[in-house]
Amino acid sequence: MAKNAPAIEAAQYGERDLIAELEELRAEVIRRNPNLTTAQADEIAEELTREAIDQLVEQGKISFKRDR
Repeated sequence: MAKNAPAIEAAQYGERDLIAELEELRAEVIRRNPNLTTAQADEIAEELTREAIDQLVEQGKISFKRDR
């Protein structure tokens, strides 16, 4: 993940569950797009992760603060 990635505090999700889901997302991006480099797959997974985090925050399921 990016150096300035948010620190996530899971409210309804266990921290390990959330990390496992993010790792699964990365693996799925790589599996579905075998022509991508690892860096490209990581970039896509990071973008999707940010979108997922934003949705979870909007739903009140998690909160986070940005590391500066």
